[in-house]
Amino acid sequence: MELIKSDIDEAISKSGKYQDFINILNSQGYYIKKGGSSISTPYYNRNIRLARAFGDEYSVENIKARIYHYTTEIKQEKKYKVRIYDGVKIDSELLKKSHFYRLYLYLFGKLPAKVHYEGRSAEYYKAIDKMEKTSDEIRFIGKYEIQNINDVTKIKNELTENMNNLKENKKQLLKKYTKAEDIDKEKIKTKIENITFGISKISKEIQTCRKIINNTERGEKEQKLIEQREKENLNINHKNIKKEKFRIK
Repeated sequence: MELIKSDIDEAISKSGKYQDFINILNSQGYYIKKGGSSISTPYYNRNIRLARAFGDEYSVENIKARIYHYTTEIKQEKKYKVRIYDGVKIDSELLKKSHFYRLYLYLFGKLPAKVHYEGRSAEYYKAIDKMEKTSDEIRFIGKYEIQNINDVTKIKNELTENMNNLKENKKQLLKKYTKAEDIDKEKIKTKIENITFGISKISKEIQTCRKIINNTERGEKEQKLIEQREKENLNINHKNIKKEKFRIK
């Protein structure tokens, strides 16, 4: 994503008008969709909505503002208020039972409880979500001692097979449940709930496998493109040096 953002910033800086911006990106394998709010890239099969991926600064209006050097009012990001408790953890049960516990909490300034509110943006929650997903991927790699992308694919296939088996078991149990006597239904229901929990757990791990595979493939594509551009820049520099030497002669 950072490479895409960098390419867009570079295209904006080199453009004298919006059509120049489109042409520069087209020459690098990008395609601006009708309306300009989304873009297809050489790295992803799906389109990317620019403002959603990179912020309001990359909306059509604000990209044009950066190209034509005029100011536009950027939409204020929505803020969420979060209640923050300042202080040590207080034993609520002991607080009810002991007068002295309450008294000393007041003496040491722990009561009344101090609370303040802080603003949290949507970007903050996106960053937290991204961090949690990355942590899941790291834990998964450690859990299965993964060495390469082939290991991930193999584990994904095994997990998918296990999940399909569980789904088939659940299907059979549901049939039994509809025909069972009331005395047996509770036991079958418990089994179904356990299987459902297992399916959910495996499904989450399969999603993690897909993310690791996608991130790895995207990283490899970006690395190849970076290396290709470095070679192109070196060739350009060599040509410029030769031209300069020829001019001096």
